[in-house]
Amino acid sequence: MALRFSHLQFVVLRRSLGLQSSRRFCSGHSRNDGRQSEAEKAKKAQRVWEMMVPEANWDFRSPMIPALLLGIVLLQYLITKKQGDAAERELEEVRQLKEERKARREEREAALAASGKVE
Repeated sequence: MALRFSHLQFVVLRRSLGLQSSRRFCSGHSRNDGRQSEAEKAKKAQRVWEMMVPEANWDFRSPMIPALLLGIVLLQYLITKKQGDAAERELEEVRQLKEERKARREEREAALAASGKVE
């Protein structure tokens, strides 16, 4: 009675016994394929790292340097403009408060003058 194994069962059996991958023996792959795949993994990891940390590879000739400088100047201009607008608003509020005080003072003085004449 012959035992029949499926490919998956064969792979599981070989791995559980600590034997090397059956793929190399079955399909004729060489040992260099493992090394090449490791090299490809390392290249892919390096590309991912460079995408995640692009500034690590920048120098003074990088096209991102002018873009960053332009962004900094633009943001500084917007901040300065916003601060100027806030200062103008505050000055307008102060002017209105002074006018309101002056109007109340004049009303009070007029009321005092009228009450003094009536008495």
